[in-house]
Amino acid sequence: MVALLLQVVFSRHCSPCDIKELFCTALGLPRNTNLSLLDTSGAMVSIDPTMPHNTERSAYKVVPLGGGQLADKEELFQNVLTQVAEQFSRAFKINELKTEVTNRLAMLEKRVECKSSALHLC
Repeated sequence: MVALLLQVVFSRHCSPCDIKELFCTALGLPRNTNLSLLDTSGAMVSIDPTMPHNTERSAYKVVPLGGGQLADKEELFQNVLTQVAEQFSRAFKINELKTEVTNRLAMLEKRVECKSSALHLC
C-alpha cells in the first residue's frame, strides 16, 4: 500500500464540515463521504479547526468509511435537493418581482389619474 501525503490548508474559521470537504476533495472522494482521521498511533482525531498540528513525521491518516455507493447516492440526492431549492428560490423571486411591478404600475396609474384630473380642473 502506497502512502500518499497531501497537504490541506484551512483557517481557524472553517467549520468541521468545510475541513471534511477539503479532505474529500484532496482525495478525490465525494464531498459527503464519511471520514475518520487517525494519528500515528491509530487514535481518532476530531476533524475541526482546533485539531493538533501535524508534520510529515506525524502525518494524519484519512480513512474513508465504507458505503461508497451510498455516498454517491447521497451526493446525487444532495445535488437534486440543491437544484430544487434553487428553482424554488427563483420562482419566489419572480413572484416578488411580479408583485413589485404590479404595485409600481398601480402607483403610476394613480399619478396619471391625479395629474389628468388636475388638468381638467384648469
